[in-house]
Amino acid sequence: MKQNKRRNKIEISIAVVLALLLGVFSYWVVSAHEAHPTSGNPHAPAHNENASPGFVYNGWIAPYTGYFSIYEQGGISQIRFTVTLTRVGSGSGGGTYQAVWNPSTSGLNRFDTPIRINAGEKYNITVYEQEQESGHSGWYEAEGWLPPRVVNLGGSDIECGIGNHPFNSIMVAMGGSARFLTWNVFNVYKSVLNDLIARNPAVTSENAASALIKPTSVAWGDNSLGIQCWGDNAQFDGDWVYHGTAYSDDIDFEDFMMIWAFNPISLSVPTVQVKINSSNSDYTANEPASYTVSWSSSNVTTCAGSGGLAGQTQLNGQITVSGQAAGAVAYTMSCSNGMTAVSDTRQAIIYAFPAIDVKVDGANTPSNYVAQASYTVSWIASGGSVNCTGSAGLSGKSVLTGSLRLSGMRAGTYPYTMTCNNGHGAVASDSVTATVVNPPTVDLKVNNLDGPLTFVSPANFTLSWISQDAASCSATSSDGSWTGNVTLAGNHLLQGVATETYTYTITCSNQQRSASDSVTVVVVPPLSGTISVTYAKLLLYGPTLEQPAQTLTGNVSNGVPPYSILVWVRDPSGNFLSIARSGSTWSIT
Repeated sequence: MKQNKRRNKIEISIAVVLALLLGVFSYWVVSAHEAHPTSGNPHAPAHNENASPGFVYNGWIAPYTGYFSIYEQGGISQIRFTVTLTRVGSGSGGGTYQAVWNPSTSGLNRFDTPIRINAGEKYNITVYEQEQESGHSGWYEAEGWLPPRVVNLGGSDIECGIGNHPFNSIMVAMGGSARFLTWNVFNVYKSVLNDLIARNPAVTSENAASALIKPTSVAWGDNSLGIQCWGDNAQFDGDWVYHGTAYSDDIDFEDFMMIWAFNPISLSVPTVQVKINSSNSDYTANEPASYTVSWSSSNVTTCAGSGGLAGQTQLNGQITVSGQAAGAVAYTMSCSNGMTAVSDTRQAIIYAFPAIDVKVDGANTPSNYVAQASYTVSWIASGGSVNCTGSAGLSGKSVLTGSLRLSGMRAGTYPYTMTCNNGHGAVASDSVTATVVNPPTVDLKVNNLDGPLTFVSPANFTLSWISQDAASCSATSSDGSWTGNVTLAGNHLLQGVATETYTYTITCSNQQRSASDSVTVVVVPPLSGTISVTYAKLLLYGPTLEQPAQTLTGNVSNGVPPYSILVWVRDPSGNFLSIARSGSTWSIT
């Protein structure tokens, strides 16, 4: 240990409490800080200072049935033990137990575990001891499992003799045993035996010592310090005095012992168990999650929750969680019987729901496009999305975020879909549709002709039209007689139209474009004309005189040119003669 670590001696004993069988009980005494190698049996995982000290004893065969316990005597006020008995082969015994222990700093303490062992079963045993130390967060143990070395610890630690002095004979003279090179270790050994004897009538001082179980590497009668007094940070300080003599080859160090023993008692160890939805396993679900967290305890007097159970102090209870968002929530309940504290934790791991947003040119509902259109389809996955698969226009796309540029798109409807999942069963999908349309067209006619047309007043004629790819149409006319919204295709009859020139227009539109068509109608007055003669009477013998017998002249106006004129002349004999003329003026001789 470091110079500023605890000064009080620490002596810890570990016991396996087993059912009484044949009136014989056994225990194994071994110091925690043995100078064992890092391999072999027993062995220490570490020989230098680190945060994971431990003691390992493999292949121990339990001679009886019972439970595992630890004895301790020393100056540590709080210890965390992690004890594991791993069964080798078939059977039902073994297990792991971890708890925080608050022993008395004076006298012998016993730390019981619920680890069951059965006679004849083989186990590998590991024990870890940790403390709260300044300069380190959480539980930590700076000690490794070391052989003795020279460091000053003062005079209150366990004392073991070393070198040439009559330590063994002194121990015997003081009522101890030559197997122990320290009086304090011997006192702990006797205290453990007294506790076993007091609680087990069949155990006596005579038969208990004769039933020792020990590793073959430990020779109880060996006087070597490396075998029987194990520890760390040791010092030859010469503070051990016997009959007025200070022995300069004394060694002081802090240490603890472990003792396996067998007791026929029913243990009432503190326990607490946290469950989510009645399961001992951590809980996983997709958000928003709803579940029930429950806890139960036994052989405890107080409980305090933390994490998701903060504020809960009942010994047994449950809470209901609704709508839990994504994240990890730890539900911990810690309980104590005043000496031993236990805790249990279950974690709820809530996975974020996947989300995906697909857009065309940044819009969820894009406007229609005109044929030969160009646009960009983009998508962004968020939330808990881990995998995405495109379909329809995005078939073959799988990246979480991407875009697709398209051009020359013909008229039609184009869907784009992306589906994403969070890897835990939740799926989200989004689609957007791009609609490409042709530009609108419209054709307006008068009496099925494009015009311009001329009619005689009062005129009657029909306007007709047809459109394509249009959403709406509206009409206008130069005289205001035809205005407003009209159907996409239809006709309109005009009657009694007076003399004038008229322009009729129709405009049809869709969301992108518009198109117009116009016709012109000219309405003229009715046809009129005049006819006159040069001579009031026919000239007789006019031809003889090289003169016409008569000259007729006329003119035509209004109506619709060109004009066609047919003149009927009756000769003296009463016969009619027809003469055709054209033009707005004419003459017949």
